Amino acid sequence: MLGVKNIIRRVIRTASGIGPIRSSLRAVGRAGLMPESVSARLPVAATFDVVLKEGGSFRYCCILEDGVGRRLYWQGLEGWEPETIQVFLTLVRSARGFVDVGAYTGVFSMLACVANPSVRVVAFEPVPVVHGRLVEHIRMNGLESRIEARPEAVSNTVGHARIYVPDYAAPTGASLHVGGLRGEGTVAVDVPLTTLDQACADRMHVDLMKIDVEGFEDKVLEGMPRILADHRPAIIVEILPDGPYKAVQEILRKYGYRFFHLRGEGPTPMTEIVPDPTQNYDNYLCTVHDDWRTMPTATAPRVSGLVPSRT
Repeated sequence: MLGVKNIIRRVIRTASGIGPIRSSLRAVGRAGLMPESVSARLPVAATFDVVLKEGGSFRYCCILEDGVGRRLYWQGLEGWEPETIQVFLTLVRSARGFVDVGAYTGVFSMLACVANPSVRVVAFEPVPVVHGRLVEHIRMNGLESRIEARPEAVSNTVGHARIYVPDYAAPTGASLHVGGLRGEGTVAVDVPLTTLDQACADRMHVDLMKIDVEGFEDKVLEGMPRILADHRPAIIVEILPDGPYKAVQEILRKYGYRFFHLRGEGPTPMTEIVPDPTQNYDNYLCTVHDDWRTMPTATAPRVSGLVPSRT
């Protein structure tokens, strides 16, 4: 039976490379009729347009091992975290500054620029091979003046660190954990380390952030007390069952943050951060406002008693 399944998969992969069949498959995917179990097995090595329903697009270069690019190619933005993308687009349209921590190949950074012509973006991606693809996407979309691509890992200290990167061409995650990300085979890479207060606090007003750092989200937050107190950004953060979600919750509560679980039915208010055990919906929106659509203003008040010294 396994042999038959493998033969069928090879036939599908071969057929998907034929122009008319590929076009038909993309139409099926864009209509929401292609299961992820199918799109995940259809290889893509192509440069294509990612189109927003509201208008605008950006170019994306997908290599064979790029799972994010594969979903975007076959299914469009509806095929990759649509519950998060729609909330992000709503918020970024009125943001002055967006910080993308764990930017990968830059999808959120490029979406920000398409949705908001005046937003300033700083994108952090420490994995060298992925950072190179981020820089290439910025170049091919003519966004060099709007997106600053930085090669540092973000944490609560400044210096250098060793990250452990899965040993393949398009790793979607890397980790500061010795031994790598959830037991995957890895290569150790030395990278510069920074904090967001050091990198961004005095250079831009941060209204919106995305944090996806594979289990070190609390360390990112520990390194940005000035931004949390003075800028009070809306934060989209990945929350995994084996991650530091209790520490994330306690840090943000000190600054008056509220929590919304980003689900298929929309942002759901939560009294606590609780990981989705199915991992279908891993992202939370954290904001100081009762209405998640509200963005900070230039005169947003500081959090009393929590403004740190500027050392």
